[in-house]
Amino acid sequence: MPLHNKKHLSALKPGLISSEMKGDAVKSLDGLLELTNGIVSSKGRTGFFAGVNADIPMGGSLSVEPGIYYAQKGYELSGDFNIKGS
Repeated sequence: MPLHNKKHLSALKPGLISSEMKGDAVKSLDGLLELTNGIVSSKGRTGFFAGVNADIPMGGSLSVEPGIYYAQKGYELSGDFNIKGS
């Protein structure tokens, strides 16, 4: 039976995503940021997530589910460094 005659199910998956940094390196970074007395700050970012996938039956209980996804991620490090050259 040709593949184009089989029933294909597809799904659109939209949503929100919240990004933040975690781990030992971030703990060290947070320690350094505390030394700046608020001059430098950091925060995660809320972004958009979207994707689409299709369920393609291959026969019996076997199917393939290809998909493509986009996730808007990020992390912000900001501050007023007020650096002046000599």
